[in-house]
Amino acid sequence: MRHTRRKERDGLDLARPAPRRRHKTLRQLCALLLGLAGLALLSMAVWGEALPRRLDDALAQHYAAQMSVMQRELFALRRRLAEHEPDAEENAALRNFLQSRQTDGERWDPVWTAARWPGGFLLAQPVQAGAAVLDRSGRFAGIAGEHGTVSPAGSGAGAVPALVGQALGTLTRQNGVLWVTGLPCSCKAAAGELAVTAQGQYWAGQLAAAPQPDPGGLTLRAPLEDTADETDCLYFIGG
Repeated sequence: MRHTRRKERDGLDLARPAPRRRHKTLRQLCALLLGLAGLALLSMAVWGEALPRRLDDALAQHYAAQMSVMQRELFALRRRLAEHEPDAEENAALRNFLQSRQTDGERWDPVWTAARWPGGFLLAQPVQAGAAVLDRSGRFAGIAGEHGTVSPAGSGAGAVPALVGQALGTLTRQNGVLWVTGLPCSCKAAAGELAVTAQGQYWAGQLAAAPQPDPGGLTLRAPLEDTADETDCLYFIGG
């Protein structure tokens, strides 16, 4: 009995190292888990540091693309506005012109100029020969001729009869200045009085001074001011 118990005790003693092996395995497993956790934390830290940069890059690319689209749209809008700018100018000029004319039953068409020279200018489209040409303020600029040419007021076909009050004279251009000449000596007009064309009653200008005898001494003449704009690019043609 005593020998048997010793064997049993010895057997029990031989089995005791097994728990130590399990503890060692657990320690190794814990160390492995701690290592993996450390690696995970390190990866998260590195990824977390890179995340703002990635977000910044993504946002920058997004806004750069949006800005590019907006710039293209803005360019297209500016181009459309530039294309319609002449129409807008025509409409504004037409409104001002009609307000200055204040007449009904007349038809006036805006026409652009294509070329200009000292003795006249060319319209961008042919118009009826003999039609009156007015600037955008409604002042008499000349008479349309063949193929869209225009004789300015006081030159060529533009040297038309004009009225100062009841006195009849003629528009004449001398040294670049528009005059009303051939007025009767009985004309008592003063500076500032209006001169209009005899046909159509179009504004020709205002007398810059009272009429004075012309070189021949038989008639009177007076220079005009506030005459048609001779440098404009848009005029109105009577229909």
